[in-house]
Amino acid sequence: IVSTEDVEIAEISQRYGAEVPFLRPQELAGDDSPEWLTWQHAIRILDSQAGEPKMEVFVCIPATSPLRSVEDVDACIRTLHDGDADLVITVTETDRNPYYNMVALNGQGYAHVVVPTSRTIHRRQDAPHVYDMSTVAYAARPEFIMSANSIFEGRVKAVVVPAERALDIDTELDFKFAEFLLSQTSAH
Repeated sequence: IVSTEDVEIAEISQRYGAEVPFLRPQELAGDDSPEWLTWQHAIRILDSQAGEPKMEVFVCIPATSPLRSVEDVDACIRTLHDGDADLVITVTETDRNPYYNMVALNGQGYAHVVVPTSRTIHRRQDAPHVYDMSTVAYAARPEFIMSANSIFEGRVKAVVVPAERALDIDTELDFKFAEFLLSQTSAH
């Protein structure tokens, strides 16, 4: 199912076999529209159209992560089903670490570590391990989405995906990286 406000995107989606049972309202389609509200909108519409039984699992697969695999999506759904999490996100290992090599600047331009610790960390390997959230896939319990205001209000588990499948296209440079990576996989 594709959620979009754009008629052209809806037509292309249907041409390739997707369902587009509604068009998203314009107020949920801006660059500054919270994705969470688009999830709530989709659940409300789909549940009202479906009758009973209601949706058991909500899975979001953003178009901005085209390098994901089916295995990544399945892992999110499996993790949700196998435990008591409200929502499952995807993450990837990060090179930057807020305990070690990420800084913020104060009003005078002085740098300080984003997350200070009680002990001095001299090597990246000694810092607590952190991950970048990715937009590869989300799996959630619909009742959680409808009752919460954001992802981290609930019990959140994560599926670790490799960096080459976690690319999130936010900029022109990201798009060029995606094109390059796709050209490498199609060349083999």
